[in-house]
Amino acid sequence: MYDLGVRYLTLTHNYNVAWADSATDEPGVGGLSAFGREVVREMNRLGMLVDLSHVAATTMRDALDATSAPVIFSHSSARAVCDHPRNIPDDVLERLPANGVSRW
Repeated sequence: MYDLGVRYLTLTHNYNVAWADSATDEPGVGGLSAFGREVVREMNRLGMLVDLSHVAATTMRDALDATSAPVIFSHSSARAVCDHPRNIPDDVLERLPANGVSRW
């Protein structure tokens, strides 16, 4: 996909994939599987952005543990503002400055 011009990937949508849990599906692998962590590392190597919109909070945490580059949430909000499973819990938001994301 990278060779076709893809520069960011949302890890899940409404349903889990074999290697990552979605926010709106039943937990499958408990966040990211070992292969899912490899996917994140390969995206880092290629210079692709890891988009954590739609993923489960466990997947967010696992991706932050695995990544060596800043992540994005292309269309998410703070869960404390709008309590929806796709939104970002405070503990994940608190980790973003260490991930290279700063306040404006």
